Amino acid sequence: MFAKIFLNGQKAEISTNRNIDPQQWLASKQCAKTSIPLHKELNQFRDSFKTKIYQTYSRLQMADATLSIISLKEALNGNRIDRQKGLISVTEEHNHQFENSWELIFLLAAIRTIKLHSVT
Repeated sequence: MFAKIFLNGQKAEISTNRNIDPQQWLASKQCAKTSIPLHKELNQFRDSFKTKIYQTYSRLQMADATLSIISLKEALNGNRIDRQKGLISVTEEHNHQFENSWELIFLLAAIRTIKLHSVT
């Protein structure tokens, strides 16, 4: 069984790791025939997987994460999705990296100065 997901004009198929004989599948209702107890469980799983997709989509929206078919698939697979970086957070990250690089440059300059003075 595969779940087809359409998002922002993109399409993806996600395996549910479940299978069923095609003759036991009702294409018009998108569910298994319920004459066998195992098929009832399969239909319940299908419903819970569908709910998981909607919940994951909502969670990504609330987290301001990038909404794409790839990010949705990653989140469904249990991978962490980072929030979108806004201008302020990008600027703060840049400033932090810049400050750290200057500290390193001054440290290297101080070490070179000490070596030069100790040699002469």
